[in-house]
Amino acid sequence: MTEDPRTLLDALASLEKEVTEESPALGQILADARDKKIEVTEAVRWIMQISEEDPKARAALEKAAEKLPEPQLSTHNPTNKLPRINPLVEAGLIERAQLDGDMPELRSGPILKGQLPSVPVDTTARNPVVVGRMLAAAALETQTQLDTHERKRLQGITADPAVLKVMADHGMAVVKPDVALDIAKFGNVGTDLSGYRRGQLPALAKTAKPSGAELAVLNRKETQEATWAAVATSQGRRSVSPVIRDGIIQALTRLGFDVTPRDPVEGNETSCALATWAVDISGRESLSPNFSFFDIAAMALASDLVDKLQDKAPRPLILEVAPMHQINERTVGWCGRLYESSP
Repeated sequence: MTEDPRTLLDALASLEKEVTEESPALGQILADARDKKIEVTEAVRWIMQISEEDPKARAALEKAAEKLPEPQLSTHNPTNKLPRINPLVEAGLIERAQLDGDMPELRSGPILKGQLPSVPVDTTARNPVVVGRMLAAAALETQTQLDTHERKRLQGITADPAVLKVMADHGMAVVKPDVALDIAKFGNVGTDLSGYRRGQLPALAKTAKPSGAELAVLNRKETQEATWAAVATSQGRRSVSPVIRDGIIQALTRLGFDVTPRDPVEGNETSCALATWAVDISGRESLSPNFSFFDIAAMALASDLVDKLQDKAPRPLILEVAPMHQINERTVGWCGRLYESSP
């Protein structure tokens, strides 16, 4: 989900004088939007483009972002005044669920019955069909592990009366054994399968690559489904982020840069270059199994990152690559960020 364009412009407008001093181009866009010479959505599009190319504009945008209100995850039903999830958040979750299936990091309870796990894989594969088939295999393997884990867990609960007594003694006013049993069956993050717990991102699963013979007998529908899984799902993009990162490092190394990879971290560190590469996922037919998505993404990101470096002298740098999920706009991809390496 994206930020409300009007809210973003309002935050920038409160800093208009400062923004104009730092970036005249950004200030002009704000003035045109205020005077209704351009549409709000077009203004935001120009602002994002300018901020990618101009570090001063990006700094002004980041300062404006600090003024944005925190997104409301919950609200109240206008009819009965009872609390409910913000409809915009709810719509975003539904859209993502249509692509990803299960979302363990957003669950507070067990996986729904009949729902396959959504598991990213540990891979170096650059072929989207290979990655997609690995994702499908990992989902089935994790499902088997979940079934075994849950069967043993539930057998342990029903076989040990002491478990029910603990639930009754220490639960929230739980006094009935059948209620205690229901709560015990519901489980918690501590009783979930390691690597696939509620409220947490799933760990990368290790699974075998499909053989050449297995790939050779796939029909067009199967290759399209595999490609879709590799590119259009969050677990697919997480799986290949390290692959794209390695491709960027190879390209930058050839130019003389000494690049250290790093997992994305939260903080106030300002990048010295930022680039994005995205693809449209309006339909399965829009993603060709024969297109080298990950190699192209790596080359495009490497080229854009170098272009956006003010100082192009070879030196040590830190690289982060993260998946990009603009699912409500049916646009997904990856974001690359370079940081100066501390001595």
